[in-house]
Amino acid sequence: MSEGKFKIGLPKVKIENGIPRIFISEKHEQRIKWVVRGFTFLGILISVVSFPWYISLVIALTFLVVDFFVENVLFYYTSAFVLPFPDFEYQSERWVANTFMSMGEPENPDSLKIVGLTFDDRGYAECFFELLRAWSRGSENKEGDLKLTFLIDEDMYFVYLYPNPESELIEDQFSKVRKENELDKYGKEHLGLIMQLTICKGFETKGQFALGMFTDNHPEDKPFLLAPFLWDGREPQPLTDIEPIDMFAYKCRLPSELTGDDFEKWHWDMIVSADRVALG
Repeated sequence: MSEGKFKIGLPKVKIENGIPRIFISEKHEQRIKWVVRGFTFLGILISVVSFPWYISLVIALTFLVVDFFVENVLFYYTSAFVLPFPDFEYQSERWVANTFMSMGEPENPDSLKIVGLTFDDRGYAECFFELLRAWSRGSENKEGDLKLTFLIDEDMYFVYLYPNPESELIEDQFSKVRKENELDKYGKEHLGLIMQLTICKGFETKGQFALGMFTDNHPEDKPFLLAPFLWDGREPQPLTDIEPIDMFAYKCRLPSELTGDDFEKWHWDMIVSADRVALG
């Protein structure tokens, strides 16, 4: 697994100010204390038993190194924040296409753009957008708490939709946990876990509603609308009775361009890429 802020799990050893620190869950705290006591008792036994001085020196240095690392152990405790999950049956096949529209000249980056998620069922579209709206609430920042990413892989592009794992809402909740535990767990580090759904759906790059119509003419950091459409068997129709979602940014990448700081990388590497075969 690549290094990065979205790396799964916690590093066993981390360097802080040039000093190695060992990170261990607080559930092992008593065990670690008994290990320290055991080494202390062993040291007493060694001091009682008569060894040649050079052997005693090696043993003493060994204990010194072990004690140094043990003293630099940092225990951590965890808490989990659960973001909304679907309260309806998730059926990926209901999402049949994407529609890219421009309220003005498509080549004009200043024209309002619309990314339309196109479904074959009106009721499912309503439920789907209610879920997305639940993810996009809870923060007043201008980056948005609903994330949209396009990953282009030769004959297909993959659409990622997921709640922002670095949202102000989540950070506020974890800050509250740290504050509530600052005395009971003094000196321990908090590790916040997030349980959330990541939606990923693949589409062919060719076709009438090509992705490039949007990505080639709209900067990644410029606002746009995410709106629902209904496929009527011939063409997508806007569902104007469902409120669109204001989006403030998106990402468009090749899988090879992802780094450990991209949330999508772990999902792509572990789940999607195994089923992708290069066309050569």
